[in-house]
Amino acid sequence: MDALFRPPAGDNAARRLMAPSSLLTKDLGNARPIQHITRGLTLLGCPTKHAPGASGVLCLMRFLRVAADTSGAGSGLACQLIGAIGRDDFGPRLLRLLQEPLQADLISSLVFADCGPVLLGHDTLAERRAEARAVRGYLSGCFREDPNTKVLSDDLKPGTSMAVYMNKADVRTLSYRRLCYDEPHIADRLSLLHKTRLGEGMALNLYRCETSGPFQAEHFDAFTELAPLLQSASLRHYELMAARLPATFDRALLQLTERFPTLTRREAQCAAGVISGLTADEIALKLGIKATSVITHRKRAYDRLGVSGQRELIGLYHAAA
Repeated sequence: MDALFRPPAGDNAARRLMAPSSLLTKDLGNARPIQHITRGLTLLGCPTKHAPGASGVLCLMRFLRVAADTSGAGSGLACQLIGAIGRDDFGPRLLRLLQEPLQADLISSLVFADCGPVLLGHDTLAERRAEARAVRGYLSGCFREDPNTKVLSDDLKPGTSMAVYMNKADVRTLSYRRLCYDEPHIADRLSLLHKTRLGEGMALNLYRCETSGPFQAEHFDAFTELAPLLQSASLRHYELMAARLPATFDRALLQLTERFPTLTRREAQCAAGVISGLTADEIALKLGIKATSVITHRKRAYDRLGVSGQRELIGLYHAAA
């Protein structure tokens, strides 16, 4: 991990980024955002009113005024972040929201599925052409040279998170450094990594350009403070966007098992293979069974779910979502 994160000597704020996920998320139960909200609720100075309820019996009603001002540091950012979840412009909105606390110049949000990384959102305040080349190069193969990929695949267990800092000088692969750091003039990167319960890796990356200089101690402090909120928002955004992305085998299998418990294990596996676009031979190879067995289990799954074929199965899967 030293190759991934080498904070300046004596920089305790930066070193906290190496804390395990339990430390990063220890403030999830903190009530400060709730305090901001409750302070915005003001009891009106008017008499209590009575109104007929559904049964015609009078009900006691107290009217509260909700403050429209969400400028408080905690509640304001949280409210705006919630508004960005599930939107196509999640990346640009998130970059703007994080300008004050982190002063990042670029942002990217990725999920690592069976076939490689899928871009959930990105934006830049720097030169767009170089950023676009870096994104294309990363998705087409440079992600394999990114140390974050190894952390997500080998070091994180499902349901855990980690924050990682990397300076350009720490990038040892020359081709990766040239395309993703030298050409777009990136100085360093702060990443929030998370592995879902399905084992899918998620990365929220924030970058600063050479003209802005590297992240400072106050940025590390703000990042560790915001990490639980950013993680929750990114995960929920992915869950909403997943319906628009090609279904992976593992995700389809989990959803089928939860929504259609009458399916046997093999029937659910074969149906998940169909939904994720695999042929009978590919499903057989993945499950270690014969293709004829796949066809048998697939037909039984169709019969049990009341569908006639692949198209109706996929339609039922997305309708249930």
